[in-house]
Amino acid sequence: MDQDGESVPGDAGKTYTWSQAQLDTETYKYSLQTGVQVTNQLDDADLNHWIDNSVTYLTRQDWEGTFPQPVTGLTATEDMIRELDGHLYETPDDAPSIRSFTMGADNGITFVDMKDETYDSPVWDEFLDQLTLDDMVSIIDETWSSPAVDKVNKPESRNQDGPGGVSGPYLQGDQTATPTAYVGQSLAAATWNLDMLAKRGSFLAEDAIFAGVSHLWAPGGDMHRTPFSGRNFEYYSEDAVLAYLCSASETAAMQAKGLCASIKHFVGNDQETNRHGLATFMTEQTAREIYLKAFEGAFTKGGALGTMTSYNRMGCTYVGHSAALQREILRSEWGFQGVIISDAAMNNYQHALEGLVGGTDFWCMSGFYNMVVPGAELRNVELKNYIEANDDGYLLGLLREANHNFYYAFVHTNLINGLNPDTTFVTVYPWWKTVIIAADCTVGVLTAAACALYASALLHKKRSAGIQ
Repeated sequence: MDQDGESVPGDAGKTYTWSQAQLDTETYKYSLQTGVQVTNQLDDADLNHWIDNSVTYLTRQDWEGTFPQPVTGLTATEDMIRELDGHLYETPDDAPSIRSFTMGADNGITFVDMKDETYDSPVWDEFLDQLTLDDMVSIIDETWSSPAVDKVNKPESRNQDGPGGVSGPYLQGDQTATPTAYVGQSLAAATWNLDMLAKRGSFLAEDAIFAGVSHLWAPGGDMHRTPFSGRNFEYYSEDAVLAYLCSASETAAMQAKGLCASIKHFVGNDQETNRHGLATFMTEQTAREIYLKAFEGAFTKGGALGTMTSYNRMGCTYVGHSAALQREILRSEWGFQGVIISDAAMNNYQHALEGLVGGTDFWCMSGFYNMVVPGAELRNVELKNYIEANDDGYLLGLLREANHNFYYAFVHTNLINGLNPDTTFVTVYPWWKTVIIAADCTVGVLTAAACALYASALLHKKRSAGIQ
């Protein structure tokens, strides 16, 4: 086609045909990172899995006959609705008792003691045995920070956005200054200069040190599926291989200076408008060659120890519930050993139990959601109550695993700067917080009383005027 989209005559003499003599079924059968066999994980992301013959996929064998057409008039089946709702967890019949786990032990192992331990070191079991159930659920709900855990002398850790530069003020040096705002990722990728991408990651990590940030929700690895997406400035490219290379270079430089690179939004968040709860359908081949490929370099080459998931569903399964994506592909195939955080947990399909089972380790802005949505329960409260009420050792085991991922990621960040095994942290409640809370409560009570008096006066006035 020409620049106006009109067909033009082709030249058969400029084409080339190549046929492979024998199909290679071994070279890429096993993961280069972990050696596990690579098998289909996303069959249910294909719409045809749920509704037979609902989609025809484009093929070069029949370009005109399979060229994409709008798919309309679909109705979700009962099975689809059940998966979309996502409330699927039931305690397994063979779940161990929570009493079979050691909790609250006094093993004398601190957070900073773990900095040189490998992910599979048996010392992690001794470290985790020290945590109580309250300690373990304390990391589940995040609101720009994760709390200190006095039991193991882990300080409060700050988390921030984003791909264009660290948000928030400097806490060290010139505190009137703010971290640098860098060029958008699409412009950075357009340089085709991986050394420059590495410098970008290094400078981000420097800024994070001065801003007191250990975990940055950056870079962005999704696709430019359309030039008009509102998030394109946070993502590298419409080309998965370019994004693979860029993310590998930038995250390696971030991690090298102690910043947990939490690449987002994993995976399939290729639009901004109506992205909450969107069901994204695709074949396994499409997912692996395009959408997942763009993220893969950050983990397998860049050594990223974090990722933020997306709002969309892959097929009918919310990404944050997807063991296929988070456990099988990310951890088992790619060898990821870091921490997984949800995108801001402010939707009623981001469930705590199913998320933990699917591989989510903690929930972004969950505490804020609890404050702004009446009746919303903190996910740490929900998990604790369910585990205790159902004596669910299966969930408790997954909670320990989430804490393992969390502490392993953060002990490899700038959070350990200045710490030694003798450092102790004590959580205190400053007097001014008590004063502010008391003042807020007083104002709230007075406001409620004033509203009640106003309503009573209006009612009395209407009755006096004979209005019923």
